[in-house]
Amino acid sequence: MIRLPERFRELGFDAIELEPTITDDDGQSRRESLRLLIVTDLENLIQEAIEIARWHADHGTPENQKFFDFCIQMLPYVGACDKIDPVNERRFDAKSFNHSPDFREMMRMTNSRHLPQSERLKRFVTDDHRFDQNSFEEARYQTPEIIMPFDEARYVAFRDNLLDEMVGVRAELEKSATDTVRAEAHGWLRDPKAPKKSKKKAKKILDAEDVFEVCPELYDAWDEIEQMLMKTALRIETERTLPFENLLRPASQILADVTELSASENLQSDDPVEISDDQLHRFLDVDSAVEVVKRIIDVESDHPESMGDQAQKLMIEAVQSKSPDELWEALEWFCENMVNRNECIRLLAREAEWILHILLELALIERYVEIRPELSRAERRLFHFMYRRSPWFNDRIPALDQIGTGFLFGLDDEHASLVIGVAGYRGDADQTTELKTRWKAFIGLYPFWLELLRSQDTERKSRRKSEAMTPEIEDDLGCDDPRDLIDMHLPRELVDASIESVQILAEQYCTATQRPIIVGRFVDRKTQDELAIEFGVSQQAISRTLKSGLDQIRNGLFQDQKVESANDSQRSA
Repeated sequence: MIRLPERFRELGFDAIELEPTITDDDGQSRRESLRLLIVTDLENLIQEAIEIARWHADHGTPENQKFFDFCIQMLPYVGACDKIDPVNERRFDAKSFNHSPDFREMMRMTNSRHLPQSERLKRFVTDDHRFDQNSFEEARYQTPEIIMPFDEARYVAFRDNLLDEMVGVRAELEKSATDTVRAEAHGWLRDPKAPKKSKKKAKKILDAEDVFEVCPELYDAWDEIEQMLMKTALRIETERTLPFENLLRPASQILADVTELSASENLQSDDPVEISDDQLHRFLDVDSAVEVVKRIIDVESDHPESMGDQAQKLMIEAVQSKSPDELWEALEWFCENMVNRNECIRLLAREAEWILHILLELALIERYVEIRPELSRAERRLFHFMYRRSPWFNDRIPALDQIGTGFLFGLDDEHASLVIGVAGYRGDADQTTELKTRWKAFIGLYPFWLELLRSQDTERKSRRKSEAMTPEIEDDLGCDDPRDLIDMHLPRELVDASIESVQILAEQYCTATQRPIIVGRFVDRKTQDELAIEFGVSQQAISRTLKSGLDQIRNGLFQDQKVESANDSQRSA
């Protein structure tokens, strides 16, 4: 980080000094110097964004008030589905190309071993790789596809109904929190031993119309409670609908067959989707409908109160009468109410995250206005590129997204110079096209890269577990502190040695095979598993090489009479 005016730090910014190589239109290259601003207080930024939304909800135009009221209602659902809709947030690391045997094989097959990291991206992803507006979602979410149980209009109605219900819950929570805080304030005033500071705050609480303005920390507790309620609702929804899961497909298929046959007859009608009574009686498969409704009743008897008494009565009457109208009503109710709506909640949570980025952008703009005079033109453009919502990232802010920052600055210096040239210096059309090409390749490679690293992590954990269960192949090189490693394997005279001295000893006494492994373990502090992957050998081979290398150092020091022998060292200890 570099020195910045104090006002920058007050506004939650730090900076990295960059010196990119910029290519002019005439092909001439030059070195530039500029600052890349980094947000250091994301939590405070989020609170500022929420305050902006509240201000607009209270003081904006009627249209703005409606939108920002909606934003405030949606915000508690950010992260509400982290367990059923996990996000990929591992930042891309180009160094893994060199450490992973799979990537090394890909580099061999694509003849890209000696190419820059950014060029490898384009070699790894074929030209016919599909890229569209869903590509970012496929990279960001572990389960990108959302299978909606009903159409958009019904989803909007579901979302509005849920938000309205939560308004009532929020009002109850607010009243409960207010009553609790006021009661505690009265207790402070009555307590003769209460500190003056507490009594002073108690008076402010009792005089305030809105307790939340005096105790803003209540908002955090409030949001946590709402998220807890949402997660509980997700669990209850799954438990309620899971027993009926296998019946939804046959029930919805019966309804779909009637709708499709009726629509084919109504092609010339003003309303082709309307189903007449005659069509319902002709096209509904009564026997199949009765069979499905009977199965619904049987499942409900094993899980009482899943549907409610009214719905159960509707099902029983439909089976008894075998009336197409009543069977249709029963099946339609079942398909609308017993479908798992967690997919709707997943979509709602994603919309909430999108809304959060809208508000964060507003908060960042307010901060930007204050520091703009002290930024160069290139720094201003770079700020806008990094901290404004981008269509490349599905209207997310690139600098606040791990996938975004991994692409922009997770490759090599040449790629970073291209990013800065396009963003800060308005690179030419060829540079912009090149950056877009790399982005498409990156977003196509990222899910594969992530899956590969996950499998390697799983394999590494499995190896460690196996090592723990088989002591005969385990060694004593599991310490985290290199000084402990020195103490365990080298003479006592080297206990206080620096890590750098180990590298010198390795160069002096170890063989060409032992040297990089000794340095990798003791100086770079890599695990044996990581070294095994890097050198393409087994963990046991790494263990043997480490032991033999340490023996080489110990024996060499003794022969040079720089330390006492290993036996003497042990006796003196």
